[in-house]
Amino acid sequence: MLARALVFASLMLWGFHVYAGGTCPDAQVAEAAVDNLNSWQDVYRFYRRYRDCFDGAVAEGASDRIEQMWIKHWDTLPKMIALTSKDRGFHDFIWARIDEEIFPQESFSVLVANAQQRCPKSALRFCAAVIASSVRTGLTNGSSDRGVVASLSQGGSR
Repeated sequence: MLARALVFASLMLWGFHVYAGGTCPDAQVAEAAVDNLNSWQDVYRFYRRYRDCFDGAVAEGASDRIEQMWIKHWDTLPKMIALTSKDRGFHDFIWARIDEEIFPQESFSVLVANAQQRCPKSALRFCAAVIASSVRTGLTNGSSDRGVVASLSQGGSR
């Protein structure tokens, strides 16, 4: 017990912060990096460098930026899909944001509408996941998701 406390204290002294996923070399730098998440490539670099810092203010800020990219830059979704297709960890990281409770309902409604009406062929699985989340949360009855589901059943992929 004492050894654990000493290790924790020394990590804190040297600027490391302990999070659920491991240690974060510099939480302040990670928090500042959130402000530079302006493209899916930026989000991917952030994930690769700061995934062990994904907690508290860092997580909240990054999730907000990801949500804003879905809402305001839907046309860039194929780039997100390309990156998540190459890295399963990044895929899981991004898709976990769909079900976050902090996602504002108004923004989530826009995301669902985009998934139902403007889903790129390369993103059919993502759109289906968004729609499924909306059904789970009671945001929609699922009646307008037939186009995405039909495309998936005809061999569509993410």
